[in-house]
Amino acid sequence: MIKIIFSDFDETMLNYNSGDVYFDDYKISILKKVREKGIKFAIVTGRSIPFFRQFPNLLEVVDYIIASNGGCIYDVCNDCFIYQLAVDNEDFEKIINYTIDNAGGFLLNCLGQRYKFGIWQNTECLEYSFDNKSAYEQIILAFDSHKLKDVIYFIEQFSNISINNISYYQEQCIIDINNKAVSKGNAVVWLCKHLGVDLNDVMAFGDGANDKSMFEVVSKGIAVGNAVDKLKILSKNVALDCNHNGIYKYIEDNILK
Repeated sequence: MIKIIFSDFDETMLNYNSGDVYFDDYKISILKKVREKGIKFAIVTGRSIPFFRQFPNLLEVVDYIIASNGGCIYDVCNDCFIYQLAVDNEDFEKIINYTIDNAGGFLLNCLGQRYKFGIWQNTECLEYSFDNKSAYEQIILAFDSHKLKDVIYFIEQFSNISINNISYYQEQCIIDINNKAVSKGNAVVWLCKHLGVDLNDVMAFGDGANDKSMFEVVSKGIAVGNAVDKLKILSKNVALDCNHNGIYKYIEDNILK
């Protein structure tokens, strides 16, 4: 019996870049029925917690958010963080100094807050202060795309951090960095152990390569139709794509009925 459902956010629960950036009555009704059935629902995402404040109706039907690619876990119902695995302070300072010296920018995720430096003019978050000695669970670097090879070479010199995702925005290369022990899969395992839920009673949905670690630890990984082929290979089944409410229809047909 399924006791908890984990789902990636972007291109799985919602195509945020499509302009359809809201959760309609159908999506919310499915998640309400999941809760009524006694099943918990958790979002697993590379995004930070402040991003989700724009979806108050969604937060009413979500139990947990695993953010920063697994770097922290937020208990939505009790409005508190229950887990964080931060980047080592010494490594953090070296990466930040390298980024500034090479004309890059960065975002920093620190539990319920986000800080920016450099190119992120349109991002609503606090300006980074070098006096801030907080622990950060995720560093998001932005460099001109032609510098990617050099940046990766620099990061690979660190033994305690890893690159969790690489994406592109306009002419910029966006690189997500976490503590090496951080992954979506490890965070799922931690939360299930915390809740006393057997991994055989867990279902997960995803679309991207960074969802692979999640599919490797749960018994029922379901890729959406727009997922990368590597994830579909690990999938027990394939749902409709994100734009056709894939996870919601799959839950409706296979869990709620």
